[in-house]
Amino acid sequence: MEWAIEADDTLMVAWSLYRRSCQVTADGDPAQVIGLANAARRDSAILPAPMLAAIFQQEAQGHALDGATAACEDALGFARGNAASGDSGDASGGHGSFCTDAYLDMQGGRCWLLLGQPAKALPLLSAAVDTLPAVYRRDRGVALSGLAAAFAANGEAEQGARAALDALDVARSTGSARILAMTRSAAATLPRRSQAPAVAELREALAATPAV
Repeated sequence: MEWAIEADDTLMVAWSLYRRSCQVTADGDPAQVIGLANAARRDSAILPAPMLAAIFQQEAQGHALDGATAACEDALGFARGNAASGDSGDASGGHGSFCTDAYLDMQGGRCWLLLGQPAKALPLLSAAVDTLPAVYRRDRGVALSGLAAAFAANGEAEQGARAALDALDVARSTGSARILAMTRSAAATLPRRSQAPAVAELREALAATPAV
């Protein structure tokens, strides 16, 4: 951040603020998440559209943490309006090139989960799982763990467990502690007395999976 300011690099300052907003999301402080995202788009007139899309969806995450449904939907709408049209997966499109409609499906679904509306999260997360580029394996793992949580919250234990098993495969193959934690969290919301075969399979698989 200091180097970007010293170099008077507006784009890098904005991206550094965006990345900081992403980092503090895990702290669950909506004011800080939203404040940093707002600061990141302060010079929106000169920011590339995909970068704006990434920043707006991050702001949406903050509003979802705050329980502000309308503000979250507005931010997601602005993100959709600036989304990257395609992504090769090599960042050749510059900052925010990953922020396609598929990525926004994933993030929008996660927002609806935070807002306690899993029925609205389900179609978005399903679409993300189906359309995210293969190169973004970790993103697909995040989407799958979100899908598992949405199914579980919607009372669909078998489908939730199957999505969680797929997410667990990604966590194991990538060594992602984050995806593993998200998968365990989703699994914990499944009914304890469920007789669904996939639920039993998931519990056995998680028990056999060490921390990464």
